[in-house]
Amino acid sequence: MGVDRQRATTQTHAMGLDGVEILMRVEEAFGIQIEDAEAEVTLTPGQLIDLVLSKVSVTDINTCLTRRAFHLVRTFFVSEWKASRATIRPAVSLNSLVPRPKRREFAGALGTAVGIPSLRMEFPRTISLLIVGTSFACAVAGFLACTGPAPVRCIVGVMVAGVFLFFVARTGTPLKTEFPSGVSTVGDLARWVMMRKPGLAVPENTTWTREQIAAGVKDIVVRQLGCESSYREEARFIEDLGLG
Repeated sequence: MGVDRQRATTQTHAMGLDGVEILMRVEEAFGIQIEDAEAEVTLTPGQLIDLVLSKVSVTDINTCLTRRAFHLVRTFFVSEWKASRATIRPAVSLNSLVPRPKRREFAGALGTAVGIPSLRMEFPRTISLLIVGTSFACAVAGFLACTGPAPVRCIVGVMVAGVFLFFVARTGTPLKTEFPSGVSTVGDLARWVMMRKPGLAVPENTTWTREQIAAGVKDIVVRQLGCESSYREEARFIEDLGLG
């Protein structure tokens, strides 16, 4: 038992990009989510096949929409944003994962990758307060500069403030570097994607046989590692199949 646990730990640290890619492709192929703790003790293709079988046999369309959306978000973070798979958790803050100067780029890239409209970024709170204060000042300045009747002066003030806000809308986009309210964590982002991604509710094939899963896992592993001649279900990913 101690030897197996030591080997599991060794595998977790040595999986590298190939191991992450295999897990992501298996998750995508079978519509499941493999936790890191499960990956740690999955040492052979046979164990991976049995793990997939245990998950697809209980797949429920009513409970896995957010999981599918989370999988899309995590896949994007790992494959496109080069984040560590272990860091992409539902409760993790987006601000900690995406630096402020990169957030608008992130929003556009995510929308393109997932096939949904881009996340609409917002002004930081300080800039929002500055815009509100400046627009009020513009309204007051317009009101005071006009010499006509009070109603006309009010209209002029509103128009001046409107011109300022129009200018901000046209030129202020680069300053929008905050995630929208309600989308502050990876879990929030997954739920946001879930509500906008067509096709997530399409039922999955939950009648997989072990033979089908075994064939799918073999294809993924062999394509990733190029281990056709040495592939066996009982072979160890690192020691026998060259995962590293």
